[in-house]
Amino acid sequence: MRRLPQLPLPSTTFVSGQTPRPAEGWSDGVSDDDVVFAWGCDLFDAACYFEAHELWERCWLQARNRGDVDDEALLHGLIRLAAAGVKVSTHNSVAARSHVVGARAYFAAVKTWKRGMSAVVVEAAAAALLEGKRPCLP
Repeated sequence: MRRLPQLPLPSTTFVSGQTPRPAEGWSDGVSDDDVVFAWGCDLFDAACYFEAHELWERCWLQARNRGDVDDEALLHGLIRLAAAGVKVSTHNSVAARSHVVGARAYFAAVKTWKRGMSAVVVEAAAAALLEGKRPCLP
């Protein structure tokens, strides 16, 4: 179930060399960190991995600026999972696996889980990507 059905999902996701990039400023109207994060989850669940990556990167920069190391590691791991999803969509399993390994390293650094995430949830998403299945976040 979508977290924010009032926010749009793109008609197509950006895949380098295959589909166009999102329009400049496509997400500028949303600034609340929790909303940006949830929209990123909706995009990830819809296999819009590039767009999820872009949104989570905004959250990651805010966490880094706050000095919140657990949130920063969680978000960096999710960004790497989204990058793995992009590689899966281009049938580059070697690069996808590399991004999943990187994501797992960031997740291993999380001591206090936030944003409704857990080690079990992110590992299930990572495993689904590697199995060619569509992952789903809570």
